[in-house]
Amino acid sequence: MQRLVKIFSENTLFEVQSAKFKQWLYIYLILRVTFWLNQYNLFFGENALVYSSFRSMGNYKDIAFILMNSHSSTLAYYFLFGLLLLCALSLFVRAARPVADILIWLLVINLHYKIYASLTGGDYLINQLLFFNVGIGLYSFKVPEKLNFITKILHNGAVIAIITQVCLLYFLSGLAKLIDFNWQSGNALEIISAVEQFKLIETPHQSAISKALLLILNYLILTYQVLFPVLVFNQRIKKIVLIFGIGMHLYIIAFMGLFWFGTIMIMTYVFFWPLKSTTK
Repeated sequence: MQRLVKIFSENTLFEVQSAKFKQWLYIYLILRVTFWLNQYNLFFGENALVYSSFRSMGNYKDIAFILMNSHSSTLAYYFLFGLLLLCALSLFVRAARPVADILIWLLVINLHYKIYASLTGGDYLINQLLFFNVGIGLYSFKVPEKLNFITKILHNGAVIAIITQVCLLYFLSGLAKLIDFNWQSGNALEIISAVEQFKLIETPHQSAISKALLLILNYLILTYQVLFPVLVFNQRIKKIVLIFGIGMHLYIIAFMGLFWFGTIMIMTYVFFWPLKSTTK
């Protein structure tokens, strides 16, 4: 146990990837806030798609439900512009990040609870990523020498947690598909692609060739998700695995309309992409 703590406290994992991830996370949130502001009445206005009534969860938990428990149709503006300001500040002023990251997480949690009925799996994932993001990069700030090892442990623990989360997400998603009849029979993607409302890109009528390709892709996705936790750590095929995954999520964005989910998943690939140096 002491040896493990020593390894964690003396080394900082994935420094380059962590820096890029934090930058992409702030940019992602800026884009998301812009989308919410553009659709403000739908999500937060007087006739919003989600109606909520006051319900206390407890003194501490209520901090995450401030917006949900409010009947004001304008309060969300403060949360959105506050989030926009904090993300922009963190993007350009690194010294602001330790405090800003905590506030960003709390603001997003409040916004998500307010519009819970419109969320996708990607939104729940971003909640976790923002929580772990609080610990990422703390080692680079000046702290008393006695606390230096704690910041490294928090950083390393957060990075490993994100990697573990992504691996579990794929594996469990793959297992869920394995017991679904449509995925077993190879028809899942063909059925999904036939729903025009999901698509961001119009496609021509399916031919026999396109149906065959969808059948092959169906089983490739199943294999990819179930075996991802193993394949992604094989250095010889790592890039091929990740390139396939990026293509898969671009397909999800284009033909399933899950833009935010696909974007989040591609962002997490930064921790798996092979670089020459990943440790200090």
